[in-house]
Amino acid sequence: MFQSKESKVFVGISDGKVVGYMIAKIDFFPPIYVMEKYGDIYDLMVEPSFRRRGIGSGLLKQAIEWFKSQKIERIEISVHPDNISGYSFWKKKGFQEIFHRLYLKI
Repeated sequence: MFQSKESKVFVGISDGKVVGYMIAKIDFFPPIYVMEKYGDIYDLMVEPSFRRRGIGSGLLKQAIEWFKSQKIERIEISVHPDNISGYSFWKKKGFQEIFHRLYLKI
């Protein structure tokens, strides 16, 4: 992803130390969709002692600006159901549920 023009890594720094990051990528819908491409946020992490200081919001803001510059009109994310704080963060930022993804281990 570091070498792809269709992905970006955003980093939050405090006192010269990396305290958070976000990985964002442009993905493509299958041809049955009207919309061709969308933004996908693969990962967002902020060190626990630095949470609730606006770092995650700042990283998201940077990602949204990059997606806009790439003519992306929709951003999607996946959140694990046990990640209560992550789910709450995304909901507060305006993200909405669109479907539930299930899996079967065989």
